Amino acid sequence: MKWMTKLHIKYCLLLFLCTLSIGLFGQHQFKGTVLDADTKETLPFVNIGIVNKGVGTVSNFDGKFYLEINKADFSNTDVLQFSSVGHKTIRLKISEVNFNNLLFQKVVMQPEAMQLNEAMVTAKYLKGKKDDVVGFSYPSKNKFGYWKGDGSLGAELVTRISVDKKKHFLKNYKT
Repeated sequence: MKWMTKLHIKYCLLLFLCTLSIGLFGQHQFKGTVLDADTKETLPFVNIGIVNKGVGTVSNFDGKFYLEINKADFSNTDVLQFSSVGHKTIRLKISEVNFNNLLFQKVVMQPEAMQLNEAMVTAKYLKGKKDDVVGFSYPSKNKFGYWKGDGSLGAELVTRISVDKKKHFLKNYKT
C-alpha cells in the first residue's frame, strides 16, 4: 500500500514537471549586439521590437540586447525592427530571425544622414526678469506648431525667446 502512495506521488510530480515545461517550449530568445557599420563600435539605446505588436526592448549602453518572445503569438509575416536616430532602419521577418541561438548575434546598422525638422517650444508665461534671459533668436517664417518635411538644420534650430523691444546683451558669458 505504501509503495502505491509513493508511485502516485512520483506520477503527480512527473505530470507537474511536464506541465511546467510546456510553457518553456513557447519562449524564444533573440540576443545580440548592435554595431555601427563604419566604426564597428557598439550602438547604445537602439529600439528593437516587433512592429505594431507592442513587444520590444532597447539595447543597453554596450549595445547588447535580449528579447524573449512567445513565437506562437506572432506570425511569420510579422516584422522585427531595429531603429536608431542617424542609422538606417533594419526590418527582418520573424521567419528570418534565428531564435534560440546561444551565441550573441551581431546586427550591423548603416549610418544615414538625416535632416531634422524645425521644432519650436514657447512658454506662455515667463517667470523671472526678462532682461536675464540668455539665448539667440532667429524667428522662423513658418507659423508656430507647423512644419513641412523639408526642415532645415540652420539658424532656425535654436531657442526662440520673446523679449522686450529694447537692446539686450549677454551677461557674464564665458567661453
